[in-house]
Amino acid sequence: LGAEAAGRGYTGAAVPGNASGALINPAVMMPDSAHVFTELNIKPSQDEVNLPLNSNYTSPMPLGLFGINARIGSRLAIAGMYSNPKSINLQAFSIEINQGAWWVERFPKYYLHQISAMASYKAMENLSLGLSLHNQIHYLDDVIFLRTYDRIERSEYALRIQPGVFWQTGEFGLGASATIPSNIDWDLHYARYDTVLPLELNAGVSYTKDSYRLSADMAFINDSAISDEFSDRYSAHLGVEKRDGNRILRAGYMFRSNVWD
Repeated sequence: LGAEAAGRGYTGAAVPGNASGALINPAVMMPDSAHVFTELNIKPSQDEVNLPLNSNYTSPMPLGLFGINARIGSRLAIAGMYSNPKSINLQAFSIEINQGAWWVERFPKYYLHQISAMASYKAMENLSLGLSLHNQIHYLDDVIFLRTYDRIERSEYALRIQPGVFWQTGEFGLGASATIPSNIDWDLHYARYDTVLPLELNAGVSYTKDSYRLSADMAFINDSAISDEFSDRYSAHLGVEKRDGNRILRAGYMFRSNVWD
């Protein structure tokens, strides 16, 4: 969701700014001029403790965001952006064969590539409306199935529609957005999954005083729509930032509930 939001504990539903914040709420996108921007993500690997031979998860996709935003007139702002919300490689899923004399190594992968078209319209002096169209490519490779070494590779497209609203008066801002559910079906030859990308809701408040800004968000994801074994996800976010000339100091906190234990 962008380095700026990450510094504030992934708050942003009620924080006006550039197009990277529009991933949280498109209505807060308020660029003062045209900008081209990019972000790189460098993530350390994580150990997979349940597999042998020091297996680990990696996130090899370094490009986090790339896009452009601009104002059209005094009321409309638009943006186009590529983002990579998730990339996961398992290095590696090793299978012992021939009584331990040989290993078959598998490398399951999941990438999510997202190309977004976003707009924010100032409907009233204090009220902005926003809309994002997220074109998602979900990519799976080398999916593991029992009793076969066949290597399955598939891609599926999904459109995620995200409207938003932002109201600001004086020192306070209020914002909310919703990402509408989308169906996504997988035919992986050995299995078929007819599932859904679930509803996502978030809302937030911000307070700005002199060089300080406080922000707080609440979010909900309807993960139980995917499976009865999953719980819905709730998260709480708190952030603070202080502007000192060209320096901005940020700190944040995030709590997210478990989907599955």
